[in-house]
Amino acid sequence: MQKNFNWLDEYGTQLAEVDQHHRRFSRIIEELSAADDRAIIRRLNGEINFDWNEIYSTGVKEIDAQHKHFLEIIKNIAEINNGAFTCSMTAGLLDDVLDYTVLHFQTEERLMKHYGYPKFSSHRKEHEVLLTELQRQVRVLKALQGPSAKMLYFLMQWFIQHTLYTDQDIGRYIQEQRRSFFQRWKLRYSRLRAFGLLKSRAAGYDCLEKKVKVSRGVAKKYSEYS
Repeated sequence: MQKNFNWLDEYGTQLAEVDQHHRRFSRIIEELSAADDRAIIRRLNGEINFDWNEIYSTGVKEIDAQHKHFLEIIKNIAEINNGAFTCSMTAGLLDDVLDYTVLHFQTEERLMKHYGYPKFSSHRKEHEVLLTELQRQVRVLKALQGPSAKMLYFLMQWFIQHTLYTDQDIGRYIQEQRRSFFQRWKLRYSRLRAFGLLKSRAAGYDCLEKKVKVSRGVAKKYSEYS
């Protein structure tokens, strides 16, 4: 298996288009360009914890559930570098990365659109660039019969940056919108009661329950990842 795999040729140029304001991904690219595989392997073995940490939580259970699953895939890929997997299993895990990335991005985009996230266009563009490059790299890595240390390092660093920065902002926005929904309904309920437009408190609860079921139905739809 070829160990010294350069996957930064086209990626940096494409990423610059969506990374003008925070340069987080650009810094990862610069790290990978400057370091050799042995240095990256040392970082993977000594500096990166592949276990879920609550600092990754966005507060949106649909997104967090998918992040946890994606982290498990990355952990399994990490074991490839320790020789614990066969070539066929390696190909399967690389397919999992692609499939799950597509599903996760679709979930985030549906949630962002549903709640009117103001940065939807730029976030979707970031998804498009990352997914296009990841698809290209997986094709090459399958031909090499396994991932490089640099790809694994990028996946983990991307996961950290994605969850701690980009998705944290999405999470805060969605939580605010959900709280606002219940606050608006409580105000509406109080007004209906005050003007005698609800025959009973139970009728108000029934109406609220229907709206909650709709909201939960949307959340459940977006949380499915298997």
